[in-house]
Amino acid sequence: MEQNKLENQIKEKLNSREIQPSAQAWDRLDAMLSVAEEKNKTIFWLVVHCCKYYGFANCWYVFIHSNKYRR
Repeated sequence: MEQNKLENQIKEKLNSREIQPSAQAWDRLDAMLSVAEEKNKTIFWLVVHCCKYYGFANCWYVFIHSNKYRR
């Protein structure tokens, strides 16, 4: 019983505790998130361009081979 009471007291103290971050911490977090967003955009456009060139290559291949068999 005493152990459970101690655990409840510790739990209540930890739940009521609030940590206020400094303005510098928010600035660093904002900078880190901005870099992560730009990296995701770059990867997205890289994938788009790769798919585009893959599609062009496939179309070119089909065009070349379809003309070869028509002659």
